[in-house]
Amino acid sequence: MNLLMTSRGGQAAHGALRDGLAWAPAWFVVGESAYACLGKLAIANAMGAAELCAGVFGRPLAPNDYSRRHPRELLWGEWMTQRKSESALIRQIRDGVLQSEPGRWASGLASDEALRFCPTCLSLGFHHAACQIEALEKCPIHGDTLRSNCPQCGARTPRYALTHATFDAPFSCPSCGHWYGAAWGPTSTGNALSDIVVAETEYVSLTRWLTELSALSLTWPNQSNWSCSFSDVERERRISVFHALNHIRGSRTPASLLAPSRQIAVIGSLRSSVPLTFSQVNVREKHMVSLFRAFRRWLWNSLGLGGDASNRSYVTRWLEQHEDGAMLVSPPDEPPELSAYILWRQRFERARDVRAPKPLTSLRSRMASWPVDVIVTMETWVAYCAMSFLADYAVCVHWQSQIKTLDSPGPRNPRWMELLNEFRPKLNSANPPWPRHLNYAYESDSPGMAAQIWTFVCAGEGYDTWIHLASWLVAAIPTVATRLSRHFECTDREISAPPTSVEERNTASTTKLDRPQRLALLHPGPELDGHDGTFRAPEGPSIPLQNDLQAINAWLDTFRDHPAAATSYKRALEKIVNWAYVQRGKAMSSLDSSDFDAFEAFLLEPNPRALWIMGNGTDAQWAPFRGPLALSSIRTTMVTARLFYEWLSSIQYATNCHEIRPYQTGPLALANPLIAGSVKQIRSEPIGSSAMAYLWQAIKNDGTPEGLRRELLISLCFYGTLSLPEAQALSGADLSIQPHETVLKVRRRLPDRQIVYVVPPLAEMLSHWVGLMAIQTSSDDLWTVEEAPANPTSEPLLGTGLVGIQQIARQAFRDAASLATAVSDAHTAEQLLHAGARRLANTFLQQVEDAGGNNWALFGKPYSIPSSTLAYLGPRGRLPAERLLKELARISHLWR
Repeated sequence: MNLLMTSRGGQAAHGALRDGLAWAPAWFVVGESAYACLGKLAIANAMGAAELCAGVFGRPLAPNDYSRRHPRELLWGEWMTQRKSESALIRQIRDGVLQSEPGRWASGLASDEALRFCPTCLSLGFHHAACQIEALEKCPIHGDTLRSNCPQCGARTPRYALTHATFDAPFSCPSCGHWYGAAWGPTSTGNALSDIVVAETEYVSLTRWLTELSALSLTWPNQSNWSCSFSDVERERRISVFHALNHIRGSRTPASLLAPSRQIAVIGSLRSSVPLTFSQVNVREKHMVSLFRAFRRWLWNSLGLGGDASNRSYVTRWLEQHEDGAMLVSPPDEPPELSAYILWRQRFERARDVRAPKPLTSLRSRMASWPVDVIVTMETWVAYCAMSFLADYAVCVHWQSQIKTLDSPGPRNPRWMELLNEFRPKLNSANPPWPRHLNYAYESDSPGMAAQIWTFVCAGEGYDTWIHLASWLVAAIPTVATRLSRHFECTDREISAPPTSVEERNTASTTKLDRPQRLALLHPGPELDGHDGTFRAPEGPSIPLQNDLQAINAWLDTFRDHPAAATSYKRALEKIVNWAYVQRGKAMSSLDSSDFDAFEAFLLEPNPRALWIMGNGTDAQWAPFRGPLALSSIRTTMVTARLFYEWLSSIQYATNCHEIRPYQTGPLALANPLIAGSVKQIRSEPIGSSAMAYLWQAIKNDGTPEGLRRELLISLCFYGTLSLPEAQALSGADLSIQPHETVLKVRRRLPDRQIVYVVPPLAEMLSHWVGLMAIQTSSDDLWTVEEAPANPTSEPLLGTGLVGIQQIARQAFRDAASLATAVSDAHTAEQLLHAGARRLANTFLQQVEDAGGNNWALFGKPYSIPSSTLAYLGPRGRLPAERLLKELARISHLWR
């Protein structure tokens, strides 16, 4: 035995000379890393890195300028074998690598970029190779946070490899010389290593898990391209890969020891990987398109995007005007859900032919072929669509959080341009085909069959905002995927079965009913009762309802105190229910926009007449029609259907209320929806909140009479729900300012709709205007004063003619559009250029309705109230002072 001194001034150590080196078995612990073994040898033998590498392995050091895997790394140790026979010392060192051969998946979990250590373990001379797995955040033995920097100076630790920086001064910082833990010497271990021997089994389960992963027949095509973060991409990817593999095969490592997971995962099933024939591919793609469209409708309604009518026209225009690969740059105030929806659709859908009467949806081949080498079930396809949306949503959430920090978003801001370049690969759908935050892996039972597929989405930055929507959608995926794909659950048999003859198809059973029946006599089968309708809300109804007929009866029961309205609504619903069952063969909760358009056209000419037109009135020959409906009756029927579906949405039974377009006056059943319907909708749809903010900023009173007139005009159209002709026709005699109420009398309206209660912000503005212009107001009670012809000599309240009023309003909207354009908000600018007084009024009326206010009682506007309902409401009258205060208080949060 020789007496040797440590190179760091420690105590003498007694160790045997073997292979020319001093070492003792008592220094080592079973399972400790190659780094710990070599560090102790270097200290005990007073050797530097070069001497250590040459003396132990007979090899020179390698340069330390490798960016990826270092040639002298200590994770796998393939380079350590250089002799035909290995000594016990080399075997001891090689036993300390993470895996003797780089595992297929373990190599994506650990890194040699920096030494990671537990200070307490290193003080005892112990280190485990599993510390290099970056998803392991705390020491399994002591619970200390694993470090990759010096506790004294904060410098980054050297590479986990045999280099000068790592082993010229082992267990200490090469920058400041401070020990990473307590100073270690050959005689300083004492009995402390015995604790390590017992507790080391915590690491054993982790290394055993790595071995189990190597045995998996797992295919992960794009693991190395998974982008999980904008900063420290490689490290975040390794952490995400660990959590993904932990989801596939549990590691039994307590979650308290791991870095937080910022991802979600869903499991799907796969069919045979045997290639399909051309005809089978064609049938399958048609099914996938239908399924994608159904999920697209469900997603649109579930996200609440259908509540703002301008969203639909904005999405349509964007998809039509931008080619594949165009970068989506959303303004700061645009909801990330809307931006993600556009990016998601652009990723999945081919460019549409806008010249076609009704452009058809078709999938891009790169998306329809996902996941390329195997074939997924239809439920898995729906889950993939949902996960792709969440991946795009994660990017949009991060984008919005970044641009909101800018003082002035736009090309003139250098930081804006930096963000554009940073987000460009993720905010366009050109390359790669699926979102960069999404990845997938599947496990094959045999070369020809695949059992399961896992789809992962990692959010990275913005996780706390993203996870709320992501958790809800992931929870809904199983129910929604099963329900939407139920029509294609036999796809495997359908695409492989031989084609049937015409006679066989004609004699095939159908789910349609034979003829219409009264509502009380309808007994549809399970295919039509709507218990699993396409648009059934995943969270379930707030009241116990099992099928569509129960929902219809429950809605009609809410009108039991108004039998006339209940009868009118029942007759309207009998028409659409029977049409859905007999003509369409669909449940009420499965009807979409194309069905409602077809039903509206059917009301003009119910065919065949023998089936749909009333005969002798007996139950056997009963029919819901007495002939084609007049346009007013069509409007009543469609409005009734919309009211019913809005009620279904309010109780969380079904979500297809937005599939029915708001019914406009005129022969819409014959109108071209690309001309009449779209133009009327644009002219009357509410204005978005961002557009209103620009408008209020544009008309801000500058203290001049002209500025006040402009602000008053826009406020009359908004808060007063007036049209421009109605606002221009007002005179002082039409305004009554009383202590408890201020009212306007709009003489251009029907008698029972003329009185408009003035809300406080408009009342304050009118009072200021009247005082400034010395206008004489009415001292009479406008509720009781007799109707008299307007005095042609009286001066208009606004002091100008209709042409002047129109010019003022038009200029206000143009100024607001200019403000939007200045901050690159092109969508809102275009919306403002198409706005007008009608849209202003509808915006406020919609806000009042959403707040639970009474538009009919306050403003004489039957907003969303059909004429059949107005019939039993009775004439309008003055509201008692207490009720007026209550109604105004209910909507007081709407004042700007």
